[in-house]
Amino acid sequence: NNLIGLNFDVSYNIFDFKDLGENKLNDNLHELWLSFTKKYVVSPSIKFAQNLYGGDLKNSKGNYAYLSLAHNRNVGIIPVSLEGNIQYNNKYFIGNSGFSGAQAQLSLPFDLNGISITPKIGFQRAIDKDNFEHVTDVGVSLGYKF
Repeated sequence: NNLIGLNFDVSYNIFDFKDLGENKLNDNLHELWLSFTKKYVVSPSIKFAQNLYGGDLKNSKGNYAYLSLAHNRNVGIIPVSLEGNIQYNNKYFIGNSGFSGAQAQLSLPFDLNGISITPKIGFQRAIDKDNFEHVTDVGVSLGYKF
């Protein structure tokens, strides 16, 4: 969607973290995300996330924001997306507020019969080393536009 020259997205997300909650059956997170992006060769964006429900997970009632830069291009016939961001955490899984980390992600998004498939690899470097760690993750996202 477009609003005064900015692309925006609103989404409701459910994350199921197996075996993290105290009673193991109530460990899902429900978050509302709002993001704004301006399309350029290197596109800036900002995303706000608010936790709506955190089960019995401690300090899950906070929120956070990402300030990002992204670049998309084709390398031959392969679409490639590079993104870097810095996060500000407002008491979300921690007792205080501040910059928590910086992330970089490489993804290869493509569509197959109306389904978007995005393999990706990400790296996180902790700024707040008391509450966060350096992390590398690999994953695949699936999506469908209605």
